[in-house]
Amino acid sequence: MAHTTHLLYSSGLLISSLLFSSVSSAAQWQGPLEGIQNTFLKPKYQEYHESAETLSHEIQQLCAVPNEQQLSSTRTAFEHNMLDWQEVQWLNFGPVSYFMRFYGFQFWPDKKSITTRQLRTLKQNIDSTYKDGFWKKASIAVKGLTAIEAILYRDSFNPINDSVNCNLLYQIAQHHADTTGDIAGEWQNHTVEEWVFAEEDSDTDLHTLALEQLLQQWLEHLSVLKDSKIEVPLGYNDRAKPKMAEFYQSKQSLNAIKQNLQTYIDLYHSGTPSLYDLSYKLYPEQSQALDDQFLTSLNIAQTLPSDLFMNKTVANTEASKHQVALLVKSISQSQSQLQQLIVKLGFNIGFNSRDGD
Repeated sequence: MAHTTHLLYSSGLLISSLLFSSVSSAAQWQGPLEGIQNTFLKPKYQEYHESAETLSHEIQQLCAVPNEQQLSSTRTAFEHNMLDWQEVQWLNFGPVSYFMRFYGFQFWPDKKSITTRQLRTLKQNIDSTYKDGFWKKASIAVKGLTAIEAILYRDSFNPINDSVNCNLLYQIAQHHADTTGDIAGEWQNHTVEEWVFAEEDSDTDLHTLALEQLLQQWLEHLSVLKDSKIEVPLGYNDRAKPKMAEFYQSKQSLNAIKQNLQTYIDLYHSGTPSLYDLSYKLYPEQSQALDDQFLTSLNIAQTLPSDLFMNKTVANTEASKHQVALLVKSISQSQSQLQQLIVKLGFNIGFNSRDGD
């Protein structure tokens, strides 16, 4: 049965209750919570902002001196920013979940080419983009990485020879840099617990609730990775839809997947003690099996052909199909193992809001 998991269907701020077990306590979960907060949310969003600033600068240079060399440099900056996004993409929670900023970073999957159509309309009304507050109110389809990728990589936009498109590209990139900066600043001044709301009369501590929210988001992103990033574009359960692959135009689909898989490993080992450390003391076999499974998935992804998502001939070879099947199975196993482990640790994981029919 085909899955239709979508990044666009991700929930924002989740409000859930936690069932306490004997192993759940505020002090116990503070280590991994602070590790994820300090290792990911604060520094990773800062890196994401800094690479967005670099991208905006490169685009400004491209518009000033349009040539192939500068276009190449700009595309490299885009790829760096895209990979920084992949490290925080798993979390639609906290400041990024307000004002549709999560979706403004990446409007994907875009089944009806809405971004391309709306960008062409904007070009015809370019004067409107200079009005105060325009970009804050603009459609999420013409913001962030999806819109930047379209103009940078689609031949029909051609920012080297079309100054209007290049100017539009710069405006989008500058708003993107400003937004990443706003969120990075908000994470520097706030903690994860401040974005969590306990149910009325709940005696559950906020550290535990906050970590539960992060774990829920992590589990949901595993579904996005398996379904939308791999199965749908490669036709694992249905007809292949290669253009539905994430960052298809920039040929970064596989690199994005690899970064996600590395991020899962880093998340598991974040903090002192980390989630891995705490779970290993209680359930050593399950804890180590999950760690091994995450690494197995990454190792399989590393063996896939670099042009897997761009070349149908390559994707349809028996060798590629076999490796993709192994990767899908491994990701499914890691998701199941992670869910079983965190439930054993006393967390209540609810409905997967990114899972479709």
